[in-house]
Amino acid sequence: MPLSSQIEDSPPQAAGRFKPGDSPEVYDRLDWGDESLGERLRAKTDAVLSLIPPDVRTLIDIGCGNGAITHRLAERYDVTAVDRSETALSFVRTRKMRASSDRI
Repeated sequence: MPLSSQIEDSPPQAAGRFKPGDSPEVYDRLDWGDESLGERLRAKTDAVLSLIPPDVRTLIDIGCGNGAITHRLAERYDVTAVDRSETALSFVRTRKMRASSDRI
């Protein structure tokens, strides 16, 4: 399945469905506690990993949410996580920064 099809298949409750101008409080009200990678999210992560050139050593995960994907990326790369939600970032175990992607 092409990566674009996999990404578009995200559930509607995913944080990526919110608008860029939404207040960080919108994200802080989400349940960020489940850090596991379900089958669909694992497949998406595998697809992203397959696209990263072999000489890459560092990544920035913008819109990282609770770090479920970030943590998987950190198994191979030096990752900095960026999200607008302080609540979501509290679950991230890599270097992190609170910021909005539209203000970086």
